[in-house]
Amino acid sequence: MERVLNCSNEQGIKFVQGKGLQVPLTDRGKEQATNLGKLLANHLPKGGSYTILSSTAWQAQETADRIFNKLNLTHRIKRSTNDNENFCELSQGEWEGHPKDVVLKQETARWNKLSAKDKFTSPKLLTGETYQEVAHRMLEGIHQVIQQNPDQTILITTHFAAMHALTLQLSHCQLSEEPGSELPPLSINNCDILLLEVPKETLSPRVVKKFYPQNCYQKLAN
Repeated sequence: MERVLNCSNEQGIKFVQGKGLQVPLTDRGKEQATNLGKLLANHLPKGGSYTILSSTAWQAQETADRIFNKLNLTHRIKRSTNDNENFCELSQGEWEGHPKDVVLKQETARWNKLSAKDKFTSPKLLTGETYQEVAHRMLEGIHQVIQQNPDQTILITTHFAAMHALTLQLSHCQLSEEPGSELPPLSINNCDILLLEVPKETLSPRVVKKFYPQNCYQKLAN
């Protein structure tokens, strides 16, 4: 969802985002969340039992609330009060809220020179989190939610880097050891959905599919 720090200010400056900042959705972000709720209401089976929760970030909570408000009209769904910090965005430490400027580029130059394998286990900014750390807390959060909501289809509103880290962890792909190599990309945007399946026997999540509901950016019929 589009949030305030995703947008440039009047001077065209963008800011470093992360785990600790609390920023609201923009008007466009609110529309995206509402439209995604309409889309899900049209496609999720009516006979299912659902729980929705989010990270503790304001924009994720507002997204979950807006989706819940639409689904609650047609589906059996619970809005969990246990929003989970484990689903927050990758932390950029003391750099969060600072402008994306020349100084930041100098700080990230070190990380950009690393191999993909080392990028996964090294913070992009020295006081921030690694992708590996985010993936581990995401998995911890998923296991907590499953225990709290047995036999439910669970909807979680989370963040891009958190989804990317989790996907890299679950894919078990061989990361390049060549200096300067990139992490495998996750082609996902606002309102896109990552579907995980968690077998009861193993409780080991696996990525099933990525959905790209582009029409949720448009106004859907009421």
